[in-house]
Amino acid sequence: MPTGAKDREARKKELDEAVDALKEYREKILQFDTLYSERKALFEELKSACKRRTELRVETAERITLQLCQDLDDSILWIKASAQPMVDKSIFEDWLDKNLSGAFWSYKKQRIDSLLQGGLIPEVLRDLLLDKRSDGLDILVSDAEKVSDGKVSEDDVKAILEMDAAATYEPEVSPGNSDIDAKVYTELPGEIREGLRFFPISIDKQLRLEKVLKLDEIVFNDIPIVYLDDKPQVKGSTFRPLHELSPGQRCSAVLPILLLNGRSPLIIDQPEDNLENRLIRQVIVNVLGSIKLRRQVIVATHNPNIPVLGGRADDCFGCG
Repeated sequence: MPTGAKDREARKKELDEAVDALKEYREKILQFDTLYSERKALFEELKSACKRRTELRVETAERITLQLCQDLDDSILWIKASAQPMVDKSIFEDWLDKNLSGAFWSYKKQRIDSLLQGGLIPEVLRDLLLDKRSDGLDILVSDAEKVSDGKVSEDDVKAILEMDAAATYEPEVSPGNSDIDAKVYTELPGEIREGLRFFPISIDKQLRLEKVLKLDEIVFNDIPIVYLDDKPQVKGSTFRPLHELSPGQRCSAVLPILLLNGRSPLIIDQPEDNLENRLIRQVIVNVLGSIKLRRQVIVATHNPNIPVLGGRADDCFGCG
């Protein structure tokens, strides 16, 4: 064989293998980008659906509050409903708590709280970890004085992005670290000059991409809250949320909402439980009287005031 033929043949084989590998890489990256685009489209649909859900909840809360204002005596009882749009960030907080342990080795809760208060949302963090955007790093920085106050420095941000990055580019060669001629370098495939996309594996052998894409499934939920002021004429009395009320006060707040909203038949077992006689007489009886023409209500009760004052001959009541 001519001198150097074997060497040329070996190099040709290596080149062919490299060309085939690059072709396969491009096909897989194209497949990934296509799936990722489809996923982003689905995510936008999810956001739109959740936005509409929130709008409906806000409208419902406003309608309930207006109806309560119209049907209840405001000298006896004030009830209002609020949808509290997108305030429930607990799922996102859990993700941050689970995945930022390595970057936040101390005062993790305070620093996560700083991120949430700074306006960080799953969509932005996902793009940062996928290296899909160069802006937005400032949203991860908190300029609190101390770590115990929630300080997140630029070094912390770098640690987050290095530890949890789901995709990176690793250049194979550059003019400064090889003996490749500059002209030849410019003719190399872009993947070789700019770097192949690399998807790291986490310490627990899980593809980091999988946990980052979980961010697409996180939606800030609404938290509906009912407020009650059961003594509006008393000086200093004010609205309080349901979770701060006694069982009796909770019944006072929820029962009128159940009675006044909807047109389907309603069955109530002992609505007088935990309620003051004042509220039974001035609220429940009046509400029953106002809705009996637009919905059927069946009540089982031990309190005679409810059927006598709130009902009529063709109503169905059970008294014990």
